[in-house]
Amino acid sequence: NRMQSMGKVRYSKIANPLLVKEDIGKPKPSCFKLPEEGFTFGKPEIKDQEGAKEVTSSWAYHQQSKQVSSKKDFMNINKNCLTKGIVSAKDQAKERKEAVMKVTKDPKHKSHKKTEIPEDMIFGVMNRPSTPIEDVISNSYGAYAELEAQEKTAKAPPKTQNHLKEIRPTKSSTLFLEKAVEVK
Repeated sequence: NRMQSMGKVRYSKIANPLLVKEDIGKPKPSCFKLPEEGFTFGKPEIKDQEGAKEVTSSWAYHQQSKQVSSKKDFMNINKNCLTKGIVSAKDQAKERKEAVMKVTKDPKHKSHKKTEIPEDMIFGVMNRPSTPIEDVISNSYGAYAELEAQEKTAKAPPKTQNHLKEIRPTKSSTLFLEKAVEVK
């Protein structure tokens, strides 16, 4: 073993996983102290007294809490401040703390009525109609396209033969012909 041949062995070389060297062809030696054989790692699971059966059989529905208006009626508080002659910010703040005027009714802007949507209304984009597989397999579309092509060619006027224009010689073709004549 490599550790024995080094002479004096420091504890840090055995205990530090970054400093532990392994012999070639052998696994790196463990430097951690592990618990005894029957030890179970992890947190023990605490059993819940209620199982799924008990929870679903005694389902408690949510009860919406009643809203108590704790909003102060600042419009009336400000009017009272003006009638009392309180104009400075400090005095108005003190008056607001002492005032007990609450809003008697909710503001008009919050009382939106929900529009009722008809039950037969459909949302979204309609699905594309399915492809008629029977027509695809029986090649009826191919036959139809072939018929259309034949009708199109039958209706088209007959083509007049265009006489090809004489091909003009290029510089390279004339040089080629001159060299061919010289070689002979």
